[in-house]
This record gives sequence, structure tokens and C-alpha cells, in this order.
Amino acid sequence: TAIGRRLDEFVSLPAGSTALTRALMEGRATLRAEGLLHREATDGGPASLPVRVNLTPVRVPDGSIRGAVCVLEDRSHLLALENEIRHLDTLAALGRFASGLAHEIRNPMGGILAGVEYLDQSGEFSGETREHLTVIQGEVRRVDSILTDLLQVARPRELVATPVDPAALGRSVLDGFGPLAELVGVNLELRAPDPGETIYADEQMIRQVLVNLVKNAIEASPAAATVELHVIAAQPADASSARTGFVVSDRGPGIAAEDLPRIFEPFFTRKGQGTGLGLYVSHGFVERHGGRLRVENRPG
Repeated sequence: TAIGRRLDEFVSLPAGSTALTRALMEGRATLRAEGLLHREATDGGPASLPVRVNLTPVRVPDGSIRGAVCVLEDRSHLLALENEIRHLDTLAALGRFASGLAHEIRNPMGGILAGVEYLDQSGEFSGETREHLTVIQGEVRRVDSILTDLLQVARPRELVATPVDPAALGRSVLDGFGPLAELVGVNLELRAPDPGETIYADEQMIRQVLVNLVKNAIEASPAAATVELHVIAAQPADASSARTGFVVSDRGPGIAAEDLPRIFEPFFTRKGQGTGLGLYVSHGFVERHGGRLRVENRPG
């Protein structure tokens, strides 16, 4: 509780810990500032919230100050939107850069692959040399696959919306990961409404998003843990405006706080063999549907 405590004990301002007290003592007409409200995070939420402080002294007829009215405005939602807008601007700039870079790299790589294939088909090489040629061809094709992913986001194909059963789509995605989940000892669980609900979406794009998310969740999970795919479908009178949410959750270690702002950037990955394009591509697909892709950690 705040009763009986100094206001500057739980509200911090850039001007210093006594800024609120000094504003009252000096009789300022108003104090408007950005700060942090420190609270007991018993609900698992953040221990500090960004707030806007509006403080106005209450004066009596003789001009003396008898108190103050202080309004704290929670700005966490607004700051989150501002950060998301900046992040989207960054992704757009990176996308334009990646598109140009992909074109510049693809041309010489095509020439390299054609030359290696010519040497391979000439029949002049065998044994270890031929094995090296095969490795080169495989690596060139891998680079070409990465460039294809980049171009797919920078200049994606036309979105084709068709009726999709989100529950059936979720089940299909999990069924495809059955062998991998069994191999690593992870349980897969689907929570979804009864089949038959319909939304309009590009099934191929949304399937790729879910495949990327479920694969990441399985890889992050310890043995015997459960990966959940939760389908939240809202069916309005007009099916073309239906809004559906897909939530993929795991019991892994979570994502480091310093990595959270970067996980949708192209080529950012903590995996030894990853390209860092899965979440970047997924983010673009979800945006094209008018949706949002976001991530959060929960304590425990």
C-alpha cells in the first residue's frame, strides 16, 4: 500500500529521487514528467511500470500549500506500441537491404554452381575430388535456399485467402511433428475449438508460420515436456472478418531479455545450424494477414 509512504519511495523520476518532494516544497504550479512506478509484482508482471506523472499542488486562499493531486498514467501499452512501430520500420529497412543483397549474391553463385556442375559432369574427376565437388554443390544450393527465403519476404507472392479450418490446420501441423517429438521425448498437445470453424487465410503461409513456431518450441523443450498449440477462434456473423489466434507455448528456458528485441531480425539466431530466417519470414507472413506475431516469457 502507498498510504503513509513518501511518494518518491515508489515513483522514480529522471530528475532524482526527491523530485516529487521538491516540487511540493518549491510550490511549483505543476509537475509533468516521465518516470517509473515500482510495485510488488505478485501477479508475475513487471516490477516497474513506465508512467507519466502529473502533480498539481493544492493551495488554500492564503496561498499556502495544503497537499497535492498526483495522477499516474500507465504508459506501458503506449510504449510497447511505439517500440513495435520502430521495430517494424527497422524490419522494413532490413527487408529492402536483404532484397538487394540477395540479387547481388545470386548471380555470381549461379555462375559458381554452373561451373562446378560442368566439372562434375565432365568425368575427369573421381574419388575425393568428386566428393569435394558434391559438397560445393550442396553448399551453393543451401545459399540459394537462403536467398529464396529472403526474396520471399522482400517480394512475397500474392496472398491467396481461402476457407481454412484452424483446428484442422493445427492438428495437421502437430501430426507432422509426431516422429520428431517422439524421438526427443516431447509431448504435443492441441487445444482448439471443435472442427468446422472457418476463417479466410492463406493456408500455406499460416502453415509455414506454425511449422516454424512448433519446431522452435520442440527444440527448446527439455525431455518429457509438453508443447501446446492453442487455437483461439472467434467466429463473427461475417466469416471473412473472423479473427483467429494461434498460441504456441513450451516449457523451455525462455528467451534472454537482451535477445527479445532482435528475434525477428533476419540472420539473428542462437542456434549453431540456424539461418535466423524462420521467425523473420513468419513475421512477414502474419503481417500480411493484418495480424501480429509477438513473443513473451512467463516466470517459471
